[in-house]
Amino acid sequence: MQFFTGAGSPGTLNPRKLAPRLAGRGHEVHVIGTDHNIINDGVELPESVVLDRGGSLTVHRVPSARGMRKSLRARMRTYIGFSVRACAYARGLPRPDLVLGSIQPLFAGLARSIHHRAR
Repeated sequence: MQFFTGAGSPGTLNPRKLAPRLAGRGHEVHVIGTDHNIINDGVELPESVVLDRGGSLTVHRVPSARGMRKSLRARMRTYIGFSVRACAYARGLPRPDLVLGSIQPLFAGLARSIHHRAR
């Protein structure tokens, strides 16, 4: 989920609510997101939580171009750059049983599909 907001950061909260719920049911959840918040350009940090019931949530952050609101070109650079970096990063993660994505750009969906099929 490219724009997975950090705890207390502004932005869409639905993915932020879903990930810990899945982990709370005993699942190993990995989220790949950008290293910054698109609303305020603040730094978003990686997170890792292991729950008592055996589930875990790890938020991985990959570098992404900033300033996507400046122009269409900047937006495309952010989307495509994230997808390429997310695909490369995901190769080091366990094979997923399920891949979920947010409503963000088609390019992130392509990265999710590539990761799921490559494993």
